[in-house]
This record gives sequence, structure tokens and C-alpha cells, in this order.
Amino acid sequence: MITTKNINTLKKWYIPRIFEFGCRQGEFTQLLLEKLHFDEYICNDIYEYSLNICQKSIAKNAILKTCIFDMNELSSHKISLQKFNLIASNACLQWLDFSTTIPILIDMLEYNGILLLGTFGIENFKEIRSITGFGLQYLFLQQIEQELKRYGIIITLQEKKYELQFENALEVFRHLQKSGVNSLGEKNKDSGITATAQDSALQCSYECKMKNVVANPNYIKKSWLQDYEKRFSNKLTYHAIFILVRKK
Repeated sequence: MITTKNINTLKKWYIPRIFEFGCRQGEFTQLLLEKLHFDEYICNDIYEYSLNICQKSIAKNAILKTCIFDMNELSSHKISLQKFNLIASNACLQWLDFSTTIPILIDMLEYNGILLLGTFGIENFKEIRSITGFGLQYLFLQQIEQELKRYGIIITLQEKKYELQFENALEVFRHLQKSGVNSLGEKNKDSGITATAQDSALQCSYECKMKNVVANPNYIKKSWLQDYEKRFSNKLTYHAIFILVRKK
């Protein structure tokens, strides 16, 4: 979601310390390692992080460290007391309470430090939510802008929608299996839990459920496939939001 073009905006700056949260398999991490100049890189995820990325850091003569914890517990973690020049994340912010997390991240930045974040908007996977009931409760772009203005100078705040076309509805679910399910959410109408209240247990519970859906054809209801094809013509919407903010 965050592209090379977005990262190139930062290439002119020397960034001594970087903190990335929600690293997942490290694709975004590799992009940052290749494009930015830094001294130390700390990457976080709730799961064990791939050691292959460390080999990339050796080539860059950089110090790369891993820090495994739930970002929902950031306020009580010792890393929240550290200072960074850049805090980055791609496709993790939607799992966190935005209004609680952003001020903590801003406080972790040095003066003129940068937040580089990628998340999702209200129309992301709207077809899946409509058919299955699964989906996060995203913020409007205007809500995000209002919150960010309280803490920093917005350099870039953009949204972009992508519509993918598939041959049939089953291919949509296969696409979810290949691309991951971290932009979706719990079946809110059944649980009564909003996206801003989700914790690691909910995330793990949801991902297990959704992986069963996309990995096991027998789990996918025939009515889902029929409705998807009839109502959405086998299309899937991505609603990406890119955030670049400088601390005041």
C-alpha cells in the first residue's frame, strides 16, 4: 500500500532511529531498509519476526533489532519511553485505537520526527463485509485528518481506491488467502465489539476464523458466492490511506 514513491519522499533526510510496528512478513521492512539511510532499526510484531530481514540489515551496515509485543499495550511497554526519528507501519493501524495510539506515537518522536503510516478507509473490502458480515469499523479520512492536526503538521494525507476484477467469487476468497487477512476484522454485528476496542485475542481469533474461510472451500457458504457474483460482479475494493506527518 505504501509505495516506493511515498518512501522516496523521505530519501533526502538522514533518519538515525526507525521504529516499525506490525512488520508481519517483512515486505515493507525490506523496502525501508533498501531506500532509507539510518543507524538503528527496531521492528515490532505480535508474532515472531523473520530473521531473514536481519541479513538485509548487515548489508546496510545497520543495527536491526526485533521487539515482539502487542501494540495495543504500547502505552505500558518500555519502548514507548524511547525516541525515534521515524515511526512507520503499513496495514496495522486499523487494528488499534486510533485516538489512543497516535498521541503515544507522536510522543515517541524526536522534534521534527516523522510518522509514515498506511491503513485502510471505510470502503475497504466493502463487498466482503456486506456478504459475510466480517469487517473493521474504519474511520473517515476527515476524522483521521482532524485527529492528526492536533499533534503534527500533515505533509501528506491521501486516499486511493482500487477495484480488482476476478473471474468468479471463489477467486476473490482465494485472493484473500494469498494476500492475507490483516485488513479485515471481526464479525462486528455478532460480537458487538468495535474496531477501536480490539485486542490481540480478538485479532488472533478473527484471523483463525477468516483463514478457515479462505483456506477451506467447504467453509465458504454457497449463498456467499452466489450473492457476491450477483451483487458485485466478482469485484473487490481496496481503500488505501497514506499518512505522512511531521511532529510539531
